[in-house]
Amino acid sequence: IELKKDNLIIANLIPEFVREKMMKGERGAALGYEVVTIVFCDIYDFDSLVAKLSPKDLIELLDDLYSVLDQFCALHGLQKIETVGKTYMAAGGIKECEVDVDRITLMTNHAIRSFEFGIDILALIQKMVLTNGDKLKVKIGIHTGKVIPAVVGDHKPQFSLIGDTVNTTARMCAYSTENCINCSEFAYEEIKEKYKDFSQSTREVKGKGMMNLYLY
Repeated sequence: IELKKDNLIIANLIPEFVREKMMKGERGAALGYEVVTIVFCDIYDFDSLVAKLSPKDLIELLDDLYSVLDQFCALHGLQKIETVGKTYMAAGGIKECEVDVDRITLMTNHAIRSFEFGIDILALIQKMVLTNGDKLKVKIGIHTGKVIPAVVGDHKPQFSLIGDTVNTTARMCAYSTENCINCSEFAYEEIKEKYKDFSQSTREVKGKGMMNLYLY
């Protein structure tokens, strides 16, 4: 019984194909993917929430929010990567993580599925009211590019995506606006045929130079 519990915890933390490699003693990089789409969802003005809410209310908020986002990931065939405090990270297009995703879902490009994941988050946020009466706000960033998936660390090993695509997605999130989705040009090119209500701007992005950004 305890072994089953442990296996369930591991299954929730690490994708199956990574678990299989770990059981064989394989570590480090798994595969290099040509194209994946990464989503960062960041709680806006989080420091203010920490100051206003009790520890109990804050943890309940994060637990409730991230639990629903986990369900959204499953709905859109995305892989949850990690949560770090105020930030939720997910990715679409990691083939080994999509073996159990239904074929109908996979017929949709992972950039569009990631974008629709973001739309669902915004719809959820509109309904959420904090215990102090304030409205919850988020910033979402999306970028499409190459990553290296790997399991890193001996103590509490973690499945991670490594590469400039992760850094760029973080920048897209940072340069987003509250309760909006900010897409890089690479992600936008994959989405624009289905979704068109974007406002385009050209900005200097820290560490990236001038970039075309697409806000939804």
